[in-house]
Amino acid sequence: MPASSRWVTFITKLNRQTQAGKIKWKATNEQPDLLNGDFVQYGTIYVANLETDIRDATARIYREKRRLENEYEEEYWTDRVILDIRTSELEDFIRIPSKAGLDDLYETVAYSSSRVDDFVDTFLKSSG
Repeated sequence: MPASSRWVTFITKLNRQTQAGKIKWKATNEQPDLLNGDFVQYGTIYVANLETDIRDATARIYREKRRLENEYEEEYWTDRVILDIRTSELEDFIRIPSKAGLDDLYETVAYSSSRVDDFVDTFLKSSG
């Protein structure tokens, strides 16, 4: 399988397992290696433990906004979704190549970790 297809398949599997409730993501803003500044801003950071038969890992997904300048020195912001993986607490996070499906995965993660469905179900069952 070509490397590009492999990453798309990986992202797709993460999305499916998140939708099925097999992967639980938690929102956090405490990531010491991701600091907001004048030229970089980070949105909510979601972290999950990924378990396999052989090895476990930690994944994190977040939006990164960067302020750039064009050739006319006009400023603008770029926005992209970043997925990082760490296979050991002693190692750094490794950035996964930007591939199709990352935006969809981020939306799935944000929705599932917000527990909106639980709230709506409870609200609909409540009297009043």
